[in-house]
Amino acid sequence: MQLLADKQWQPDSSDVILQAFRTLDSQNKGYISSEVMETYLVNNELPFQPNELNTFLNLVKEPQTGNIYYEDYATLFPKDM
Repeated sequence: MQLLADKQWQPDSSDVILQAFRTLDSQNKGYISSEVMETYLVNNELPFQPNELNTFLNLVKEPQTGNIYYEDYATLFPKDM
């Protein structure tokens, strides 16, 4: 996330973001639990740092359920980039 904040890396379009989330949501529930998302974000080639992970999860997860309703999140980004 720091790369986005520093404008070192442009965010993907909302369509690309939705497709990525839908790939992770194999049961087509419309959401991903924050625990599952955290696992993905810290176990990849460019893992999120703890402060980046906390910032991201605080922005996107629904406080009562802890779920990330990704269609809502994707609306934060332009349709076409």
